[in-house]
Amino acid sequence: MSSTAAPALSLEDREARVTAIDDRLGEIDTDYDGQVMPETVRDEWNGLNAERDEQVTAIRELRARKTRLADIAASSNPAATERAAAGNGRRGPLLRLAAVAAALVVALLGGVVVSQLGGGGRGEVIELALAAQPGRTGRATAELRRVDDGVAIDMEVSGMAPNPPGSVYECWFVGQGDTLEQPNRVSAGTFTIGASGRASLRMHSAADLRRFPVMGVTLETDGGRPERTGEKILVSGPIR
Repeated sequence: MSSTAAPALSLEDREARVTAIDDRLGEIDTDYDGQVMPETVRDEWNGLNAERDEQVTAIRELRARKTRLADIAASSNPAATERAAAGNGRRGPLLRLAAVAAALVVALLGGVVVSQLGGGGRGEVIELALAAQPGRTGRATAELRRVDDGVAIDMEVSGMAPNPPGSVYECWFVGQGDTLEQPNRVSAGTFTIGASGRASLRMHSAADLRRFPVMGVTLETDGGRPERTGEKILVSGPIR
């Protein structure tokens, strides 16, 4: 008897599943705040967390493959790409051939390109891990992708305390010698954390990673002030 393989989930399906998992984890946190979870609920909690980690890993790989495919297609035949863009979205035969060739290259390379700063070009990816500072909780992984106008950032945060009312978490690119008195950093955006302690973020920055090679997260008052005033929560090692 032959078996039928389950259909592969799309990027959008996986992102929707992560959102559903986060909602359910938040419900469990609310229902059992300060209480010991029953065994069945604890099993559900552990299963959801494990599935979420798998989905996030798959999402990261799918995004990298999608970006790499587009970059290879564009570099394989830029003239065809320009004609396709000028033709109201119609894909010409040359662009289709370039996409087929790009798909073969992605299949051979595994679809994930990890680079360091030296010689970094458009589409290359830098992966960072952010760890909690003493007395704080949480962790994050960030995928930095070079694009024409700066850096696209996909960031997965987990284990962080919910931000208090009137505050937000802020992500930064930090340069050498940064202090509260003499700041040397560029903001990449703000975000909030709910009861699940998790967030999936997509941000963009024009920061020069050579000048600002460290990522960090601080807790800030939600008052619109552009400078850092709050305490450090997460910090990465420097990009080399």
